[in-house]
Amino acid sequence: AVVSTQSTGIRRWSNEELEKMKDLQRQRMQSDTQLQQTLASLHDNILKIEGMRQSVTDELAKFQSEKLQAISALQKEHAQQCVALNREISEGKASASQAISLKERKILELEEHMASRER
Repeated sequence: AVVSTQSTGIRRWSNEELEKMKDLQRQRMQSDTQLQQTLASLHDNILKIEGMRQSVTDELAKFQSEKLQAISALQKEHAQQCVALNREISEGKASASQAISLKERKILELEEHMASRER
């Protein structure tokens, strides 16, 4: 029972009320502990996510570098193939030009031969 005296203004708490207050305080402390654990877990998860993000960023940078190296190698190979092809074309033109000149000479010789036979 609560006993209160008007003259002193002091209130006395019953044992039941004191137990309820202790229970509430225990519950609050448990809630605080759970909250602390949850916050620690969230912090750990944030650190893990940050680590994964950094890992993905590193992998992406590595991939970009490898991609640029591959493109550079392909461009170099393409340039070499173009030079080789241009050389072959030039040699082919020269060879064709020589063949045409040879044919023209033979035609002229044949025409001269035919003209001399007609005389």
